[in-house]
Amino acid sequence: MTFMVGFNTGRDAMISHSLALSSISDNIANTNTVGFKSQRAEFADLLAESVGGLYHTSGLTPGNGALISNIATINTQGTIEMTNREYDFAISGNGYFVVQAANGAQYYTRAGNFTIDNEGYLVTTDGYQVLGYEPGSNTLTPLLVSGINIEPTPTDKVSMLGTLDSSIGLVTPPVDPATYSDLQATASFYSYANIVTSLGEKKTINLYYFQTNNMQWEVQAYATDVDLGGVTQKPVLLNSITLNFPLTNDQANIMQVNPIWNGVASSSIEIDFNGFTSFANTSYVSQLTVNGFAGGTLDNIGVTDHGEIYGYLNNGGSALIGEFALATFVNPGSLQRIGTNNYIVSYNTAEVSIDRATVDGRGTISGGALEVSNVDMAEQFVDLIRYQRGYQAGSQIVKTLSDLVHTTLEIL
Repeated sequence: MTFMVGFNTGRDAMISHSLALSSISDNIANTNTVGFKSQRAEFADLLAESVGGLYHTSGLTPGNGALISNIATINTQGTIEMTNREYDFAISGNGYFVVQAANGAQYYTRAGNFTIDNEGYLVTTDGYQVLGYEPGSNTLTPLLVSGINIEPTPTDKVSMLGTLDSSIGLVTPPVDPATYSDLQATASFYSYANIVTSLGEKKTINLYYFQTNNMQWEVQAYATDVDLGGVTQKPVLLNSITLNFPLTNDQANIMQVNPIWNGVASSSIEIDFNGFTSFANTSYVSQLTVNGFAGGTLDNIGVTDHGEIYGYLNNGGSALIGEFALATFVNPGSLQRIGTNNYIVSYNTAEVSIDRATVDGRGTISGGALEVSNVDMAEQFVDLIRYQRGYQAGSQIVKTLSDLVHTTLEIL
């Protein structure tokens, strides 16, 4: 009896709509899951059959119902919600965090609710290490973000912008001054730079400016005797330089000093005066740039939009300690869910591309924030009603055909 095909059609309608209902249920259940991407059941019609026989002069092709051909992931952006928690991170735009299990298997996730393990590494809630880059490296490695002692980086460059007053009058620089007061009494202008030694100590280089001729200045750099291993407060000349204005922005306007701080040799320090001008105006330094930092113990961390992780030290300084890696795919919808907010590549996934945030269209990263689920509850409940009606209609098909079979059997 050809109408028996209808039983299969009704059955398939019930099966496919029950799968769609399961997908909707999963979406609703994960409405508060961090980084969750909703899924959609996609229906497809089943191949039609040719029906012919005594009462048909040509074949007819009624369909065989519907099935679920795919469960598609909806990779739209979830809302970024501020949490102010130190180890929460959110991706805005393309990309997935790259994480690694203890066996070396690599997974991908949008859920940035991380924590740290007992060794100070950034990990997911199920213990997978978050991968990224150490400063200056392009090799993926677990991100160490706690319990770090940052080594000091000594100062090797000082640069300034400013103006020296050309109308102040000419002076003769002192020779071997006994006190800083002697220098102050003679100098046309004074500035200083606080630098960091190779041991992480902060020291001061004092700069005295003397106008010795028209548009010509001599600059003398001094450090205090006690800082150089002595016992007095006497200024000790480190070096001097002559500036002829207007400056031509070349090496002649860069002073080299090589102080030995308390018996420990420092790396050579360049003091760049190329940013100075001279005209009839009060002398001042408008900008002072000094590199190097004193090192220290990591207190907490922060992240830039580009995924750079900075450690804030107990001495008030900061240092770059790592960078997040983001993975992108040509077809992210092909990734396979494995639970706990993680994905793996499937047989249909294009080759993974891993790089730093914002590179080649990758998204930005926010610290103290999480990407919440992109599930739209209103849409889910509407679909829930539609699929329930579809399931109900499929069951009605089976019931109706059952009544027809019963009627036929009674006739026979």
